[in-house]
Amino acid sequence: KAAVRSFLAKLGSWQDFMLRHGPGGLTKSERVGLVAELLTLETWLLGRCDGIDAVEAWLGPDDGAPDFVFGTRKLEVKGTTLRPARSFRASNLVQLDDSGLDDLFVCHVTMFEPSRSGRTLPDIVQDMKDSLSSDNPLAKDRFVEKLLLAGYLDAQADLYRDETYS
Repeated sequence: KAAVRSFLAKLGSWQDFMLRHGPGGLTKSERVGLVAELLTLETWLLGRCDGIDAVEAWLGPDDGAPDFVFGTRKLEVKGTTLRPARSFRASNLVQLDDSGLDDLFVCHVTMFEPSRSGRTLPDIVQDMKDSLSSDNPLAKDRFVEKLLLAGYLDAQADLYRDETYS
């Protein structure tokens, strides 16, 4: 029964992915948002808590959820490639709602592109997979599941190899 439930859950994830993203991959806005969340996860969270805890706190791929939640603390991540990056846009006010929270943090990530020294989205994903697999294999598996929810597939990595972020 457990194997069938797991299979049906995976099948549902794939169906949802295809309905939301299809074969064309992520839009520019989705890519920038995902890179911002991944850089925040990699730079600020993985070094400060256990890998599985950091990945489980990453709720950004779930539609409408905050980007990161740690108990009664919420972190919203906003990414931009604009120069100068003086402001950010919240897609709705719920993202900045602090009701019932002890803390609400907003992280504004500026990523300049193109850059010869930067990393591509597939580079960032692979670096994080490598880091997580050495930390905890379960963390890597959950990370891959969340990437799928975010609309990222390794099979589409070539779509994202021309953009670098630094």
